[in-house]
Amino acid sequence: MKAWNKLLLTTTAVTLLALPLSASALSSVNATGPVPTAKVIENKKDQAEQAATKGLLEEIKHTKTGSQVLVKGEGVRPVDQDTIILNINSSVPVVDQHGKPADLVEALQQEWTVTAYYNPAITKSLPAKGNAEKFVVERPEVKAMVSTGIVDSTGKDRVVMVGDSKIVLNLSEDTVITDKNGKVLKQSDLKAGQRIEAHYGPMMTASLPPISPAQKIVVLGETSRVEGVVAKDMSKDAKSIHIDTAGDKKMENDMILHINEDTSIINIVGTPVKPEEIKKGTKVAAYHSLATTFSIPAQSSAYVIVVLPEPVK
Repeated sequence: MKAWNKLLLTTTAVTLLALPLSASALSSVNATGPVPTAKVIENKKDQAEQAATKGLLEEIKHTKTGSQVLVKGEGVRPVDQDTIILNINSSVPVVDQHGKPADLVEALQQEWTVTAYYNPAITKSLPAKGNAEKFVVERPEVKAMVSTGIVDSTGKDRVVMVGDSKIVLNLSEDTVITDKNGKVLKQSDLKAGQRIEAHYGPMMTASLPPISPAQKIVVLGETSRVEGVVAKDMSKDAKSIHIDTAGDKKMENDMILHINEDTSIINIVGTPVKPEEIKKGTKVAAYHSLATTFSIPAQSSAYVIVVLPEPVK
């Protein structure tokens, strides 16, 4: 009689393990019985981290009872599925690799790699079915453009920078602003005349000047600004520019700015200007180093020279 009872119990257990789990039974199995493909994990967060499939979304299907996605790739652990169908609902988080909101439809269309985390209690069907707990979409990293220039002006949530060109940088709560030592600054700390390193893009308008969202701004230091007229014609290989700041031809209030390979020469819309195009009497505004000689005229190193338009007569 005891042998018969033992055989009966064994047969019943095998039969139960062979039955596929319905969607409604998935959550209850984890609490009351064995998990077909993974051990029972007490912490729900650990479940999502340990049962996962990494690959591509092959299909997103919407039904009357909800939505399902088909994921094909490779199980994160040896016991995890290479192919799985997951039930999803609006409460399932979908984020990118940086934790920002993402979209499964976009991931499907762009063929981006997705890691699907799910409850280990899944069916024994082929492919297996289960309940999704989280999706992490690997968006391609887009490198920002980086330029060094001078803050020409500031406004509400924007900075106009002049350098190799002129660009309007839109600031947002996501824009990181620091000094050169990494100290975090506020938007209000940005001032005209500061030398900055700007990380921006990848989107940029075709306007003049172009407009682009700023990802990061590093304040490198202060500069000094001088404005006046050019005292003499410049040549193609000019190493300096002589600026008559008062227009009175007196050397004591003039400024000689040295030009090097890092000096930018542009017009007011940001288009590059060749040195030989600058003639005597041309009006310019220039940003230069705070380090200035005590000579007459004073001398310094130019960062940016902006050729200003001729006044309307």
